Amino acid sequence: LLYLSFCFYWRRHMVLAQKEISMTKFKKPVALTLILVLLAALAWWDESETKNQENQDKLKNRVLTFKPDQVKKIEFFSPRKNQKFVLQKSEAHLWSITKPNSAKADQDKIVSFLKNLSEYQYERKIDKSQIDPKDYGLEIPSSKIILSLENENEMNLQVGDKTPVGYSSYIKTSKSEAVYLGSQFITTLANKSLFDLRSKKFIQSDLNGISSLDYQSAKTNLTFKLENGVWNWDEGDKLSQNAVNNFIDFIKRIQVKEFIDNPSTQLKAAIDPKNPATMLIANITTQSAGSRQEFAIFQNADQLYGKLNDSGTLSKIETKDKENLNLIKDDFINKDIFSFDSREVIELSINDQTWRRTDSKWQSDRTESDNKNILKNLNVPSFLADLEFATANRTIKKNESSPGKLLLQFTIKA
Repeated sequence: LLYLSFCFYWRRHMVLAQKEISMTKFKKPVALTLILVLLAALAWWDESETKNQENQDKLKNRVLTFKPDQVKKIEFFSPRKNQKFVLQKSEAHLWSITKPNSAKADQDKIVSFLKNLSEYQYERKIDKSQIDPKDYGLEIPSSKIILSLENENEMNLQVGDKTPVGYSSYIKTSKSEAVYLGSQFITTLANKSLFDLRSKKFIQSDLNGISSLDYQSAKTNLTFKLENGVWNWDEGDKLSQNAVNNFIDFIKRIQVKEFIDNPSTQLKAAIDPKNPATMLIANITTQSAGSRQEFAIFQNADQLYGKLNDSGTLSKIETKDKENLNLIKDDFINKDIFSFDSREVIELSINDQTWRRTDSKWQSDRTESDNKNILKNLNVPSFLADLEFATANRTIKKNESSPGKLLLQFTIKA
């Protein structure tokens, strides 16, 4: 009996001990998991609070609170210069200048301007009791901007003088009678001219869909027509597709350095082609589906002027663009010397030596040659590739000059 009682007690004790060990093993990973979850939650909360604080700091001390994409109209005033211009956003979300004259605006610059203005923060607020607009240049501000929003709200910003000491400017807004002190960056930002925000492209319309191009200069008169994706002309020589496309790409990129919206009678007379002092650099006409555009570029003295046929505005163009506009027929001729695919060539002969391709390997029929300087260790695939893409500097007629002494004679078989 004593033995049985002891065995029963021992077995019961071991079962309980096993259970306790199992529970202990189970509790440890559960506890570790809970700790990790709590740490992850704490890290997420801390990051969230940091982001919230950063967002609050960004909004703190902002001079104007608005979203750039909600602005539909911008009015710029320079009271001290008695100047004003207005920009309006269309339903297609494109900005244009509407006053004092109509013109296309530089979209990227306006987006950048609104972003910088919406994020600008003041440094200090001046107490009301210290405010006298005359003391801060705000009675007649250097710049004034009025923003009209899509919700019909309106807000304005006035920029006064720069501080006598330091690098700050005085600012006032429509939302408060207070005067703010902020970085002088606001003076540069607000003091925009009409030219600053105007699109500087000479050709504002899209030239991607043109089907014909007439080019006239003092030296030539050419017509190019696009047929089935290929440019053609009636000049006899093979036309270079790259030359035409590069020329079109160039005229798309021509930039204006100064707009003259109301040219004087004297200036109009000066750049008239009838004036002996004026030279026609290029007269270009493009034709696309349903539209025709003509523009001319003249030179008077050292200055280039451009004029679109449907505009009274004259544009001053960089003189460096002249060399890309004053072209001749030879500039458009295809100057590829050869026309073949080097990968398909199976035999090459140069003077008295021949190479043949067998199983992708080139072998010469001779080990020596009189033309050792040219043919020694010749890399045939590389040589053929150079020939395939070789171009001439210019073309000459047979009767214009002698081709000179024959140096090499090639024969290529494919």
